[in-house]
Amino acid sequence: MSDQNLTHINFCAINRFQSSYNALNTMRRKNEFCDIQFLVGEIKISAHKAILSSHSSYFNDMFNGNFKDSKLLDIKNVEITPSSFELLIDFLYTSQITINYYNVQELLIASRFLMLNDVEKECLKYLEQNIDIGNFMTVKRIADRNEIKDLHELFLSYVLKNYNNVVKSNTFLSFSFELMMELIQSDDLHAEEEEAYESIMMWLKHDLKERLKCLPELFKSIRLSLMSIDYLDDIVQEEELIRSDITSMNYLCNAYKVVHRQEKSSVDVLSSTFNITYRKSSKKLQSYLEKEKSVENDDEDIEEQESSVEIYAGECEDTEDDG
Repeated sequence: MSDQNLTHINFCAINRFQSSYNALNTMRRKNEFCDIQFLVGEIKISAHKAILSSHSSYFNDMFNGNFKDSKLLDIKNVEITPSSFELLIDFLYTSQITINYYNVQELLIASRFLMLNDVEKECLKYLEQNIDIGNFMTVKRIADRNEIKDLHELFLSYVLKNYNNVVKSNTFLSFSFELMMELIQSDDLHAEEEEAYESIMMWLKHDLKERLKCLPELFKSIRLSLMSIDYLDDIVQEEELIRSDITSMNYLCNAYKVVHRQEKSSVDVLSSTFNITYRKSSKKLQSYLEKEKSVENDDEDIEEQESSVEIYAGECEDTEDDG
């Protein structure tokens, strides 16, 4: 065979890679060739330092640091369960893990502890896809206990978007004052202002003795100028808690002034000088945006618009002259 005919073949047996890790995991379960054991609760879990170190910076630092010569390590974090730790060790050998309703909480906590960011990300994704009226407070408890900002934002987003349903839940009345303020002050609250007002009054009256002191701050956060005069007259002004609180009455009086000015002003309420902040979900704002969109899509040229303005101005002058 001449040199011209020499060829080479690059052969890669991918299946052998997967099968070797499966074989190593089987050995691990049988405690064969293992050089480290973890005590989680009362359960001992065996593993190979080289495998764990190659897949996890947490374990790599551990086995190259103070625990280099250790044969048995006690995982003292009480929130790390034997089942979650076992699942994550399996994951390091197999790259596979099943996340479900029953294990997502403990897997999230354990993956954060072991700095397995990919598993943590999938747990957060699972919670985002499955948060509902039955478990949103569980999401909050996990977020608060473990100081997980992303999870707290997920909880807030759900409550703000589903506020009217959340208000009807058994857990709403147990909300803290700080959480109530965070919700009521948010531009993303999906509720009309009347609904927001009724929810804070219900929350206050549930434990009036302890919560009455919260009235001024909560009432101040309600955007009273978004309410109709009739609602302010018939509902808000007639509420005894409001009438008996000087600070709240001052807020109400100021709101009346703004609403009356809005009604008298020829300028659209959204561009008025009173600096009124509208909820993003407000029906009034949606109506305004639809109107603006319609104007933007108008095919009339500038000359026609100016002509219309001149004609209208002339009609107004004629009307005044007739008067």
